[in-house]
Amino acid sequence: MEQRNHGVSRRHLLRQAAGAAAGAGWSFYVITRSRTARAGEASAFRVGALGPLTDFTGRDILRAAQMAAEEINQAGGVLGRPVEVVPADEGDPEQTVRAFQQLVTRDRVHAVVGGFRSGVILAVLPHVARARIPFIITGAASPDITKDVRRNYRSFKYIFRAWVNSNRQAVNLAGVVKEILNGQAGFTRFAIDAENLKWARDYVDILKPLLLQSGFDVVYETFHDPAITDFSPIFEAASRARAQVLLEIISNQAGYTIVKQWKAQRPRFALAGNNNPSYLVSSFWRDTEGACEYELSAYVKAPLSSKSLDFWARFEARHKESPFYTGTGAYDAVYLLKLAAERAGSFGADELVEALEQSDYEGVIGRIRFDEDHEATIPLPYGQWIKGNKVAVWPERFSLGRYQVPPWL
Repeated sequence: MEQRNHGVSRRHLLRQAAGAAAGAGWSFYVITRSRTARAGEASAFRVGALGPLTDFTGRDILRAAQMAAEEINQAGGVLGRPVEVVPADEGDPEQTVRAFQQLVTRDRVHAVVGGFRSGVILAVLPHVARARIPFIITGAASPDITKDVRRNYRSFKYIFRAWVNSNRQAVNLAGVVKEILNGQAGFTRFAIDAENLKWARDYVDILKPLLLQSGFDVVYETFHDPAITDFSPIFEAASRARAQVLLEIISNQAGYTIVKQWKAQRPRFALAGNNNPSYLVSSFWRDTEGACEYELSAYVKAPLSSKSLDFWARFEARHKESPFYTGTGAYDAVYLLKLAAERAGSFGADELVEALEQSDYEGVIGRIRFDEDHEATIPLPYGQWIKGNKVAVWPERFSLGRYQVPPWL
């Protein structure tokens, strides 16, 4: 990732430039941050856990980060100091900016993990750049979050993502279509239904050309109101177009509605895609009263590494439910920070960034390495609901079963 000239790295030069800017009084906010960081280093390695703490999306960020911290502390901590996780609640953009600033100036954290809503996290990013503190995002998926890492490295090098952005999610779904829905089931005709939000439109802009390039027919496409309560017109239109699969792209409560109505109406097409409520692996079957059976959707317990299934078992034993995806990334992010501090021999922000860029870590979410945009290169597994369990079927090297065509087709 580095470009070198006479033995001096581009990033080393940028760090020198950033240091010169700070020395010239770049901002009171940054000066305050550097002083409090030194004070904080005297006692603990402090990691902020930022997320919507009043629901499962942020709750599991905190739960998983605390699990990682407890394990690290039991093994001796980091550079001789314990890890301390500091929670911060994500709300609207203004509230979240305040929460982030408090993590930096009041709580004196060395790094932050988490973040769920893309629009909110985009509002926080300028404050991350001013604070000069590593932030490993484990939920928000907009590609815009990391777009400035290469374009303005000096300011935005502190931003990393230990998850799969929406563009890469679309590429993954195209792979599922090719290898599972076509390769195993023989389907060739697809309809697309996405919620009418920017992330979902961007998703379709990537997905549809990939399907066409693979020789598949996209026979119907629509964008529904996120508040939709009746999918019948969409089902009827997809059926008239003779779709064999309806590809769903949904992030909200409509994910429950679509599977219930699909099972009740039994249209003659399979249901597959990205359904965020289906990420609630331990409760989605119960909450839909089994209506999700035969749905194929993203995120599932799978042996992505030697650590994956063990983590799921320990999390479920402790919390009596499966971890939401934001938690799996947060758990790995705390370990990534531990290893970065040990590699750097320092808790300094720039040193942590350089060490994070060198990461090659076997985590719960798979083998984690960061590209030049600071995006983790990891798989997003897909599973199918069968008899109360979501069974991993893709990527095939991690699969625990094979795709089953809904029996009424």
